[in-house]
Amino acid sequence: MYTKKQKFLHAAVFIMIVVFSMGTINYYVDSYAQLRTTYLDVAEKMAEGYHVTGLSESRYNERYLALAAIHAMETVPECAVLGTSRSMTYQKEDFHVESLYNFSLSGGYLYDYYSIIGYLTDQGKLPKKVILEVGGPLFYEEAIDPSYTYLQGGIDYLNAVIEGHKAKCQYPAVGRQYQKFLSIDYFKYNLECLLKGERFQVTFTDEVENTQTTKLSDGSFITSKEIRDLSVDYVEHLTRDIISSKSLYKVEGYEELSDQRIGEFEKLVTWLIDQGVEVSLFLPPYSDPIYSFMKDNQQDYAGVFASEEYVVAFAKEYGLKLYGSYDPAGCDLQLEDLEDAYHIRKESAAKALYLR
Repeated sequence: MYTKKQKFLHAAVFIMIVVFSMGTINYYVDSYAQLRTTYLDVAEKMAEGYHVTGLSESRYNERYLALAAIHAMETVPECAVLGTSRSMTYQKEDFHVESLYNFSLSGGYLYDYYSIIGYLTDQGKLPKKVILEVGGPLFYEEAIDPSYTYLQGGIDYLNAVIEGHKAKCQYPAVGRQYQKFLSIDYFKYNLECLLKGERFQVTFTDEVENTQTTKLSDGSFITSKEIRDLSVDYVEHLTRDIISSKSLYKVEGYEELSDQRIGEFEKLVTWLIDQGVEVSLFLPPYSDPIYSFMKDNQQDYAGVFASEEYVVAFAKEYGLKLYGSYDPAGCDLQLEDLEDAYHIRKESAAKALYLR
């Protein structure tokens, strides 16, 4: 028989073991980058000039890292690029500027542009030049990626500022959150990740090209060696599969432009112009097989062609620089220039940036 004191000691030891195990696993796995290495830690190392590997493998939150990068900026870059993964490789040399930060995001959408510009504005870090990718689906209602809501505070703030209202910008936490040490919910999720061999783990490096995908210090992106080494045959096969299954990325059923998205786009661009920002637009090209398929079935993809027609007219009306075209013929884009069905290889990306 245990005495009351022994029972109490056993219970205390058990609780200590549970608490210690919980804290240790939460710290070690740290799947949401809130304890051991935070997004702010990563951004600060990038601001020092380091590149980062392991982010994609850690399934990181791109939008939180973009916000952390704004926090960590000690000097305002001359130029910012906002777009999707199709613009991620661009650097300052591509646009002939002294400094650039690439805020392009996977699945980036118009509301992501609002959030990034909102946070830059709130912190007094709005660059003199902004390059906006206007991909085929930008004005398509069905193309919205809900990931933009991670930075909803920046969207709400910028909308208020544009409307002439005073507002306080709301920020999600991207630094260390010590309460997560003993979070039961965080422990449950981290334990699931641990059992699958997953954890948030990054490496800082001076090397640009690495085995893993690399986030460069200017926010741009170099894909993993595995993707860089994919053959043209693979790209061709993948493209054929996409066309035959009619699963073109975010443009299936895109027959007309959304008046609401057009209005939001024009509101953003004209406000930037009013702030003295030099705005340029970029139309990323499709591969020839995909573009030809859309052209042959134009009734199903009318929104894509209407989008380019609208952007060309809009750029002309406001005197904006316009780079590229959805039509690959404009830059002689070949399948050899692609890493997959949509993304241009780093070494070929500049050819898409011809001025209209």
